[in-house]
Amino acid sequence: MKDEQVQSHRRSDEAADWLARLSTNKISNADLDAFWAWRRDPLNRAAYERMEDFNATARGLRDDPDMRAAVQEAMTRRPWWRSILAALSFPRG
Repeated sequence: MKDEQVQSHRRSDEAADWLARLSTNKISNADLDAFWAWRRDPLNRAAYERMEDFNATARGLRDDPDMRAAVQEAMTRRPWWRSILAALSFPRG
């Protein structure tokens, strides 16, 4: 079971890498050939399709008003470590 999980994670990582590489404007014919060879394996193809679905879902959230508000709030929030430093700081005299 553990080996299956490791293989599944590896396939997902590879699928994410391929999705990122294929999304660039500069990809060689050799890379495309390597992708199609990799994708021939049904488990790799399934992992890639899951990654495409995830990517499409994430892109769909880009214009969601609640998601935009959450991103804006996160971008303006003070980093967590500054709050800890402020709590641990001693008054300077």
